[in-house]
Amino acid sequence: MEDELVRIKYIQKKFSVSESTVFKYIKCNIIPKGVRISHRMTVWLKSDIDNAFLQYCIKHKIINMN
Repeated sequence: MEDELVRIKYIQKKFSVSESTVFKYIKCNIIPKGVRISHRMTVWLKSDIDNAFLQYCIKHKIINMN
């Protein structure tokens, strides 16, 4: 089964945060590091981001995980 690749906009929308906060979360190991595929493009596996979001919600006791 292939996994979808997502860009930073997906992460921003999923976590409802700004781009700078995404990078802060990466530095704090809340979100995994992406894979740079060019000098201006980084991608992540959608399943890795969805799992990170689930872990974030559990840790912060967030009920609505949409």
